[in-house]
Amino acid sequence: YYRSSLTRHVSEIGIGRDATFDEIEAASNALLGHTVGDIVDAEVDDVDRTKVKGQLGELLEVYYGMDNDNNPGPDFRSAGLELKCKPLKISYGDLVYPKEPLSVGMIDYAEVAATEYWRDIDKLERKFLNLLIVWFLHDGGTRSDYPFIWWQHWSPSEEMDAAIQSDYE
Repeated sequence: YYRSSLTRHVSEIGIGRDATFDEIEAASNALLGHTVGDIVDAEVDDVDRTKVKGQLGELLEVYYGMDNDNNPGPDFRSAGLELKCKPLKISYGDLVYPKEPLSVGMIDYAEVAATEYWRDIDKLERKFLNLLIVWFLHDGGTRSDYPFIWWQHWSPSEEMDAAIQSDYE
């Protein structure tokens, strides 16, 4: 429900869903070192966090110039990339680790039960195999002050694929 109240900030890149990988890379590099508050003019601090799951991802969609749609395909259609926004924590002074695991929702469990190989699950193929992950530092401050510190283009390696398949079985 926050998307409708967002006003686009002057630093919005606006490359859209049909951007090339080079455009996505440039926009993602431009994001690094900036905070959530730098990229949008919206109140992101004084909210019930249990009711805004995915809010930072929606804010990033605005930054990248994406309209809200319910298309089941990847967020960046031409590049085939799904956008994920994930928090990092710092421990023991300088050790950085993910605050939470990646997740994919709305899985058809009947399809899971009927499928032998995890990559053959339609939803996972569209939403998990080719990711643009934008990482921000969740330092306990206000959401507006969370800095974007890293992004990566991620797909499971052959080794990860084998481990996922083993867990899947």
